[in-house]
Formats: sequence, C-alpha cells, structure tokens
Amino acid sequence: MTLVIVGFLANLLGNPQTLMYFVCYFLFVLLVVFGMLERVFLLRALVVLTNLLCVTTKTRPSPEDVLDDDVLDASTPDSSSQVAKSLNDNVYGNALSLERETGKVSGLWRTIRAIKNAPVVFFIKRADLTTLNKAILYVRANEATHYIWFVHFYTEPTPDAMETVAQLEESVALYNRIYPKIQLELYSVVGEFEPAAVEWISHNMQVPIHSMFLKQPSNTTMHKVSSFGVRVITG
Repeated sequence: MTLVIVGFLANLLGNPQTLMYFVCYFLFVLLVVFGMLERVFLLRALVVLTNLLCVTTKTRPSPEDVLDDDVLDASTPDSSSQVAKSLNDNVYGNALSLERETGKVSGLWRTIRAIKNAPVVFFIKRADLTTLNKAILYVRANEATHYIWFVHFYTEPTPDAMETVAQLEESVALYNRIYPKIQLELYSVVGEFEPAAVEWISHNMQVPIHSMFLKQPSNTTMHKVSSFGVRVITG
C-alpha cells in the first residue's frame, strides 16, 4: 500500500499538469458531494441572500409612517419615547425574517419542503429499541428529511408475529415522543422480505430504493436485499 501511494505521488509530482487536473477534479467532486449533503443549508442561504438583495420599499417604513403627526405630538410628555417606540415597531417589530417566503424565493422554499418531506424507509425485523434509536440518529445526522417510515415484514399473522408488531408500535410511539421534530410511522407487511418486496414497497410508497435502509444483514435474504440497493446504516 505504501509503495502504491509513493508511486501515485511520484506520477503526480513528475507531471505538474497531471497534478493540476487531479486537484481540479478532486475539488469538483468535493463540491458536488458537499452540495448534495448540505443542499438544504445552501438553499436556505440562497433564500436569505435573495431576501437581503431584494428588499422592497414595502418592507421599509415610509417617512410618512415614521414621522406621523400623532407620534410627534409635542404636547405629549413622553413624545421622545413614543418616537423611539414607533421607530422600533416599524423597523423591527413588523420586519419579517430573512428566511421569509416571498414570491422571489417561493421556488426555493418549495424545493426545501420537498426535500424535508421526502420520507426514508428503514426495514426493522424486531422491536429493538437500540436499533431503532441508531436508525433515527443516523437519519437525523445524515439526511434532511423529517419523516422516517419503519417497515416490518412477517410471513403469517401468528401470535408471535402480532406481538412483535404490537411491540414495534409501542416503540415507534415512544420515539415519536422523544423526537418530536421527526415524524415516525410503522407499516407492517405480510410477506417475505426479498428484493421483489423492496421493489413493491418502493413503487407503492413512492420512495426510491436509495432512500431505504436496513440493519447489517445477518442472513442470505438480507444480503440479497442490500445488494439490490438498500443501504446498510447500522450494525
């Protein structure tokens, strides 16, 4: 491995033009990856920048509003404090947030909402609080969505299977209270957990396969599902 790295560096340093191409390609890939991971942050920054640059006269108090005759009534003992309060109310009290949704940024806000409202799917086998918590923490740290759909497969409605479903419902309800900013839902499906079932879930729930996750595979079937495109996110 060391020899490979040394040879790679020797080729780069031996030809400065190759080094320049490598740096440009590396920076381009880095920017693309950063843009995908932080797209919500970048869109919100664009909203703030657009609202800063496109402030209209409607968002600023007119001289007539600020210098109102009633506000500057000299007969009022506290006229100076009233003027200060009026200025504060006009400039700050009625000012909207820089992230406000206006006509100029409505498209950006629609995109942000679409990203945050796009659910991800996590396939859960049993009511394991640790696994559920790891999945939620992973999505919070790495995904922009506020929706997690847990999907549980069972072959037959046996007493044990229904007990597992009931335990999962209780666990999901518990984490809904612990993480109020994330909407958690549980879906139980009767059938075999296999690639065809994943495709069916993707089609019916309208969730792309790359937005589906599962625990580290422990059997052949789950290995087939993970090789189908479902992401492994927790051990």
